[in-house]
Amino acid sequence: MTITIRHPRPEAGAQSFIGVGFVDGVATVDALHPERERALIQHGFTIERENVLTGNGPFEPLPDAVEGDDRPKTSRRRKA
Repeated sequence: MTITIRHPRPEAGAQSFIGVGFVDGVATVDALHPERERALIQHGFTIERENVLTGNGPFEPLPDAVEGDDRPKTSRRRKA
């Protein structure tokens, strides 16, 4: 997972806040401690999480149906 952190008052060049380094107002990290995340949010930073697929790809498409599933394929299904 990639985490992008945006500084509330970005400046050109390098900045640092509680141990997180920013370049032109943006930092990219792989992990973020929950207490550090709360402090960043409290000080007005924006945190965006992105799920990145890793692997050798290409990935196989999901099947249209699971074997034995005979329910109609509608966008709305009733709860069982």
